[in-house]
Amino acid sequence: MASIYSSSIRPAWDSGNTFLAFLGTTILFGALGSVAFIIQGSKGNKLSPELISVLKKISLAGIAALLIQLVYLPVYYSALSGGGDAALASAQTLAGTYAPMMVIRWVLSVIGAALLVYTLFKKGNTTPAIPLNTVYLAFALVLVGEFLGRYIFYASAVSIMVG
Repeated sequence: MASIYSSSIRPAWDSGNTFLAFLGTTILFGALGSVAFIIQGSKGNKLSPELISVLKKISLAGIAALLIQLVYLPVYYSALSGGGDAALASAQTLAGTYAPMMVIRWVLSVIGAALLVYTLFKKGNTTPAIPLNTVYLAFALVLVGEFLGRYIFYASAVSIMVG
């Protein structure tokens, strides 16, 4: 899916950030979704220590996918700033108009992913059942953050030519 966007006439999409964004979202949603479905399927019963260990590893993979995107963000912005007119216009749009939305996007995603990790590492070993509402809240926060990320992705596209 990311290859469709990376080979376009829009410099904001023609970078490694496109692949990182799509892959990172896939891994993050996969982690959150799998944890939510497994905990939902447990129907309030205590999970085995082995399963909780696997869920912890899955949640850490989601956090890693999110952190890799965050680490690459300055590289992406500097590449846009050093590009042509359309790339510079995209960088200015991201740093100006969409900067508050970008901050909200990352804050929501980080809080959601951190909430999932906290729930699994702190509450997974002490309570009879992992609180499903907390997992749903984490999923909802990341979902809203990623929707904002997709909106910003499409809004940042400035074409290098008309037509």
